[in-house]
Amino acid sequence: MSVFEHVVYHSACLDPSNPTKPTLEIEAVVREGDVDDGPVLLPWADFVFMVGKPIADRCYREFADTGRIVEHLGVKHLAFPLWTAGEIIHL
Repeated sequence: MSVFEHVVYHSACLDPSNPTKPTLEIEAVVREGDVDDGPVLLPWADFVFMVGKPIADRCYREFADTGRIVEHLGVKHLAFPLWTAGEIIHL
């Protein structure tokens, strides 16, 4: 998994039991500017791949209504505005 400028890449779904309340667990090297200000973003296409299109379609309206679907560089993303950093090692 990797994070670059707020966007999560190479992720996987570990627990699909509650797709409208996803928990994103990230273990990645992050550098200054990657997660400093603003939400962590998961490309919407990755979320669809993780949970399947029928489930993603059902979740989309709720995410959109709560402002969690955002455009970044012309691509839709699912925003994770609240997150907690675990162990951070500065390289």
